[in-house]
Amino acid sequence: MKRRRPTTDGHQGPAIPLTPLIDIVFLLLIYFMLASNFVKEQQFHVELPRSHHGEALESAGAIITINRQGEFFLNGDRIPAEDVEARLASLSAQTRIDRVEIRSDRLAPVDLTIKAMDAAKGAGLRRVIISTISEGKGGPRP
Repeated sequence: MKRRRPTTDGHQGPAIPLTPLIDIVFLLLIYFMLASNFVKEQQFHVELPRSHHGEALESAGAIITINRQGEFFLNGDRIPAEDVEARLASLSAQTRIDRVEIRSDRLAPVDLTIKAMDAAKGAGLRRVIISTISEGKGGPRP
């Protein structure tokens, strides 16, 4: 590396050119920002019911969400209530999942939760998890 000569005031300039170094740092920053996988769990707000007792389980492969208005969502995609069983069956065949998590709003009618449970059983998924919020911890609990 070539050293620079001292200027008239006695200070040496930088021995490493900083401009290419800064360019590389910014390119790496942009690359990692674009290559990152930003996962948004829910695109809508669902207020889960509260529970005193619950245990944390790992998330299921399929998530049925029922909002306050009674709309059904499968893994974030809105679907008609009549298609829940068929979609779960095809998802189960493709990914070989064996359980489903139901996230129903606390003000959604209970019969919609039962309909989702029946659809899961009809699709061959034998493990049905109903998510709640634990009052002790404050976080969602499947």
